[in-house]
Amino acid sequence: MPELLQAYLAKSQETTYKKRFPWIDNIFEVRDKAKQNQLDATLVVVDKAIEGIPSTDFKPIDFTEGEDEGRYNKRLSASITDACCPDRDPVLHGGGRSRVEFCDVYTPSRQMIHVKRYAGSSVLSHLFAQGVVSATTFLSDERFREKVNKLLPVSLQIATPATKPNAADYEIAFFVASRSAGPLSLPFFSRVTLRNAYTQLTTFGFRTTLTKVQVV
Repeated sequence: MPELLQAYLAKSQETTYKKRFPWIDNIFEVRDKAKQNQLDATLVVVDKAIEGIPSTDFKPIDFTEGEDEGRYNKRLSASITDACCPDRDPVLHGGGRSRVEFCDVYTPSRQMIHVKRYAGSSVLSHLFAQGVVSATTFLSDERFREKVNKLLPVSLQIATPATKPNAADYEIAFFVASRSAGPLSLPFFSRVTLRNAYTQLTTFGFRTTLTKVQVV
């Protein structure tokens, strides 16, 4: 992978590659044909993994243009019966001032929903990494589950936080809000991060989904 990243940073006069992959954050050209072929193969693997990620089991409400994520999360929560919105209450956990955001919206169906407006790779990669950190900490750390319980209404609290939960009972749902009329298309590096997150989360047993939210 380091060689491929170096290839991305290599400049040349070849413009066909950037035309083939317009969703790459910045314009990079690949100087070496062998590396170009190697990168093509990597993209096939990444795209195949991404295409296999299912959507969540309901259609989320639209995201209003100009709306901030906090307001949308509250509206999304209100649109789902008995859901709650702990997004503004990150859990102080892990020592020092370390904080872990449990999720933006939590539902009675045990869906941990993480929401981001479509942006560059760094923003979206943060979203996917955040989902992994929250889910794995929730699964492995009793103290974290106890703290999460304090954020949740009684009806949604974990009955026995001292007991390790069954990951298969939970869904890690990534919602990405986009103006595009077509299917969601992520920047390359975000695709790699998402593939890794999906692999890690499903290995633990979590149902993991990716859903486009329409911006109107």
